[in-house]
Amino acid sequence: MQQPSEKDVEAAKEYIRRRLDAERSMVYNLEKAMKRAAEKIVEICYSANISPQNFHYSDLSIRDQNKVDEVIKELQEEVGDYYETLAIADHEEDRDYLLPIIYGEDRGLTFEERLEDYCNKYKNELMLLIGAGLFLGVAKKLLAKSIGENLKHPYANQLLAEGIDAPLTYGRGKTNSMLTAIGNLTRFGIAKGWMKSWERSTSKNGCFGWIVRRGSSWPCDICNDNCGFHPIEEGTGLPVHSHCCCVAIPVYV
Repeated sequence: MQQPSEKDVEAAKEYIRRRLDAERSMVYNLEKAMKRAAEKIVEICYSANISPQNFHYSDLSIRDQNKVDEVIKELQEEVGDYYETLAIADHEEDRDYLLPIIYGEDRGLTFEERLEDYCNKYKNELMLLIGAGLFLGVAKKLLAKSIGENLKHPYANQLLAEGIDAPLTYGRGKTNSMLTAIGNLTRFGIAKGWMKSWERSTSKNGCFGWIVRRGSSWPCDICNDNCGFHPIEEGTGLPVHSHCCCVAIPVYV
């Protein structure tokens, strides 16, 4: 087996750097979109002038409930647009090939189904935080700012701690957040799309496999197990998982 040239190694490293930039851009834009959604929903709920005791969206008028749902729908669409743009970035020629991959089923659910589920859970996450803000008499702007600053750990928000009676955990612990859930979902899909495109483009150029090397020193058994040569004949494709930095270097005849 011929060893890869320095040029091939550097090209593979640069490709991973650009893919990771796309993933980071996704999370950056996701956080901004979720903050905007929180601000809008806080505004709707505070403008309703309802009782701060045991707040629930059902306390709002039907019109205001629909407004909340519209904000969540807009969030879902905005996240979906960012996701597709970044997953297909630099790979427009592979669009028809990649779309079924990045939107396909994973453990029984499509990307759209998971995103809808997570956005609705974010809606419930906000309901609990807004309820705490109303109960504690936190000013509207201060509440929206505090929610935005604590998206990664919403239930550890010190401003609202006394008013959060029963944090929603979704089975993942009190510090779990929908920013983390949606971020992981979209980052993995982007990584998968980019690596499938890398497989496709390098194999078209005569590559018959890839030498996978660690791209970081972060302890990861999955990355360790995936290091080594992966021939095209394996049929499983290149290994990739959330936050994976491994470098897939093409090997040519």
